[in-house]
Amino acid sequence: MTTRVTFCALRWPRHSSSMERGMRSSPNSKATDRVQITVEDRRRIRGVRDYIRDCGIADAAADALPLHAPIEMIEAITSRCSLDHAAVLIFCADLQAVSSCLREEGLDPQEPFASSVVRDRLAARYHVPKERLAAGHLNVQIIRAPFAGGDPRGIEVFCIDPEDELTALALRNERLGNHENHVAVRLTQPGSRRLEDLRRALSGDGGPQPDGGGYNPDHGDGATVLYFRADGRTKAGWPRRLEIITAGRHIAVLQRHLASSPINQRRGAQTDADRAAYVDDRTAPSANAHGSPEVGAADGSAVDADTSAGDAGTRSSTPDHDPDDEESRRLLRLLTGAWVTQALHAMVTLDLPDHLAAGPLTCAQLAERTEAVPDRLHRLLRALSHPWIGVTAPAGQTYRLTSLGRRLSRGSAGSMRHLTMLYGDLFYLSFRALTSGIRDSGNPFMTVYGQPPFDYLRTHPRQRTTFTRAMAEGAALVSDVATTVDFGGARTIADIGGGNGELLADLCDAYPNVQGMLLERPEVIAAARVNLSNRGHLDRCRFIPGDFTTSSDLPAAADVYILSRILHDWDDQTCASILRAVRSAAADDSSVLIIERPLPDDPADPSIAALWDLNMLVNNIGGQERTRDQYRHLLEEAGFLVVGERPLPLDMSAIIACPAVPNPAHESFIPAGLHKYAR
Repeated sequence: MTTRVTFCALRWPRHSSSMERGMRSSPNSKATDRVQITVEDRRRIRGVRDYIRDCGIADAAADALPLHAPIEMIEAITSRCSLDHAAVLIFCADLQAVSSCLREEGLDPQEPFASSVVRDRLAARYHVPKERLAAGHLNVQIIRAPFAGGDPRGIEVFCIDPEDELTALALRNERLGNHENHVAVRLTQPGSRRLEDLRRALSGDGGPQPDGGGYNPDHGDGATVLYFRADGRTKAGWPRRLEIITAGRHIAVLQRHLASSPINQRRGAQTDADRAAYVDDRTAPSANAHGSPEVGAADGSAVDADTSAGDAGTRSSTPDHDPDDEESRRLLRLLTGAWVTQALHAMVTLDLPDHLAAGPLTCAQLAERTEAVPDRLHRLLRALSHPWIGVTAPAGQTYRLTSLGRRLSRGSAGSMRHLTMLYGDLFYLSFRALTSGIRDSGNPFMTVYGQPPFDYLRTHPRQRTTFTRAMAEGAALVSDVATTVDFGGARTIADIGGGNGELLADLCDAYPNVQGMLLERPEVIAAARVNLSNRGHLDRCRFIPGDFTTSSDLPAAADVYILSRILHDWDDQTCASILRAVRSAAADDSSVLIIERPLPDDPADPSIAALWDLNMLVNNIGGQERTRDQYRHLLEEAGFLVVGERPLPLDMSAIIACPAVPNPAHESFIPAGLHKYAR
């Protein structure tokens, strides 16, 4: 059965100027009564401006797609599209004031035009009668504003009079819900086949839902638009909504997309307002000369006859043929991973993130500051801006950091600068011996460097410093443990092998009454003293040089013992020694926190623990990631009982255990330390 959807072709009014249309937001309103742009609306504009300025195409795609969308879907967007704009709804009918605000924010506002799609979505959401719409109420105007200086990216601002039809409750709901916020990307090579390939790539398992679309004859020479929606919200609080824009008229692709939209699948119960909420009548497909829409096959087997010239030569008699060969592209991305690591290492070594942290710079300016060859630096920056990397982005004649790139600068929140240096140098070279290590059971690190990892670090101060700082950055990634686990009952916390004390400092921040203890190698304790002093906790912490496999070195009877990313560095025998030492030092009611990245039981689980397990094979003697059952067994063998687990970012977990000693106050076996100090 062929599905056909009827459209009408509507265009924006040609007989009046955009400013006159903007002044007609309500039949009873007057220009002198316009509400000026508010502080809240300025904040909303700045929010989408900053997002689109700092965001790379990969980040935007991940935000718009479902939370756990397959990486292939993100790559389908990044390999075919460029970032176009982000959209926001504000409540101001003074379009001149909005345009002035946009200029002040470094944007170049264009002429406003009416938007029926946003109007009709609002009308459907808040039950505005059709006769009120017909009378000119609920008028929404769009101002598109690219960045000044020739940057094609920008924002779209939907403007509405706050006194035009919507109640105070509706206005509050829109401000809190950000329902009209979305991200838009543009197909870099227009064509029906390419648009259909992208539509199919997003239609697989784990992908977003089709959410309407249309053809806009007034967008340049005409543009086809597909909308998608996913459940949930982004970290910024926006709905997960994606708009795909491509030049040209691709009606058959659009018909297949609309036929699969949920609203069209249940169109028997559909109202006019529902249709308006899903199909933008300002971007609807044009009717042909006989008044009927130009419709392609609904089964997806046909490609539009109005394909652009860019598709010439890419046709195939096989419907599922993919001219871009996604498998080859994906494999090439994997094979060139070494290039990416070294490009990032070069970026950090040249201090490019710190030079760009204050704002965009030209290649010549960066070359002067880094003493680099301008042409070669330009080639590096161009690669760093590729969607497969996305840490920089061109901005006219300059380059800027993306939000991802900011994570590589000194002092940035969640910085991975030293992790980049470690993975691009010491741990990079050791992976060359992976194959021989698998064949002959030798240790790849020792094959390359001639010493076990920790012995090597003791005799190489520069590499030791990089390693220690990288581990501190890794500790910052699990700082959520301070709020994920409740330490409210603890008085003393002992961080065993706690590096430079980053995690202990986070716990001291969160729990002002806690006294901290840190056991580490003597050569590391100096850095821990400096860090905890800088964090204002030196007077609350005791530093213990020692060996965590020796119980006499461990502080006795601490309320909580923490082993953060320690056990994965060692073989089972050493882990048993560490845990027995902790058990000997602990009181019967102490708690133990094991922070690790457990291997999932299902090999198909996308946890990154499997990759870190391979790193343990290469860069440790006997180190490995373990399953939850393996950690449970190690703990039970040492005299502990696992009583809980709390999830942490990046597939990490906090496993909570306590000594397997019953509380004498209870007849049944209830551990004395059950949730006493950590829960």
